[in-house]
Amino acid sequence: MRAWDVCLTHDPVYGGIYRSVCNFARALDGSVLSFDDGRADRSRVPDERPTVRIASRPRAFNRECHVVTPGMAREAAAHLAGAELLVVHSMFRGHAPWAAGWAQAHGRPYWSVLEGCLDPWGLERRSLAKRLWLWRHSRAFFDNAAAVICGTYREQSKAAPLLGNARSVVIHWPVPQPALDGREQARGSFRAAHQIPAAARVLLFVGRLHPMKRPAHLIDAFVQAAPE
Repeated sequence: MRAWDVCLTHDPVYGGIYRSVCNFARALDGSVLSFDDGRADRSRVPDERPTVRIASRPRAFNRECHVVTPGMAREAAAHLAGAELLVVHSMFRGHAPWAAGWAQAHGRPYWSVLEGCLDPWGLERRSLAKRLWLWRHSRAFFDNAAAVICGTYREQSKAAPLLGNARSVVIHWPVPQPALDGREQARGSFRAAHQIPAAARVLLFVGRLHPMKRPAHLIDAFVQAAPE
């Protein structure tokens, strides 16, 4: 199956969504179609999968790809010729309804990967613009998707009020299995490097330093536990 992942500004600086696009493209042996904002020269960005970049035009008014102009559409469609599946990442921009319309016009299925876009916390940011987008596009976009993909059952339950009759599914992200050989040796080396006793418990925080990840809450809980 020839799969294309359709996204916005495919760049490692955007963290989680960039990684998610790479993971899906790798799992499906697919390519990436990125509608770029043009804010930086990304010609040297290392692409894990074959990547085609469509410049959002006109840049003065449409840098964020709020709409896919006819010129952008022709360029993108030329690359998608022969695609058998589109995987649409994130939403609230013109790439999502355009990709859905292209897939329907060519009788091809498409998936919508939520990546947290419908989380109530995220919807509070630029709330009016997002609500307008959902009012205009959500019903057709979600109802016609072959699947709306959630990363967890909690994400699925929080998104459910906005998905209507959409077919939402929960899958585990297609991430590489970490190598577990030699972990005791690695554990010992890490503790020795940081002078951590072998029997000491370690609290490991994995995530961005961002209010959504609640690092302050974690610090408060740690202090309240009063560890020695």
